[in-house]
Amino acid sequence: MVGPLDALAVTCLDRLAELPAIQVCDHYRSGDAIIERLTPAPAPYDLDYQAALTQTLARCRPVLTSVTDGDALLALASAALGVPIGLVSFGPTAADKQSVRKSVRKMG
Repeated sequence: MVGPLDALAVTCLDRLAELPAIQVCDHYRSGDAIIERLTPAPAPYDLDYQAALTQTLARCRPVLTSVTDGDALLALASAALGVPIGLVSFGPTAADKQSVRKSVRKMG
């Protein structure tokens, strides 16, 4: 088991420009039921629980929310996970990585 995370590294942000829209799934719908949080099986992992979770998700429909741009996506991810963004990547090389402390270019 690991301790709390210090920061997130988010890669492939250059790919956002290729998308017609940036969307995230913030909950699932199954009939009239809304599922806002998925809880994995506690350790040691219960494979029956995980199989039931998979079956539940197979019956669900993701509900997508549009995000205005890459900066908003990063802010949403950071807030949802309670962890700051520490590193972003806009391509495949080390030169494409940026610390968030530096200015981050617009992502589309």
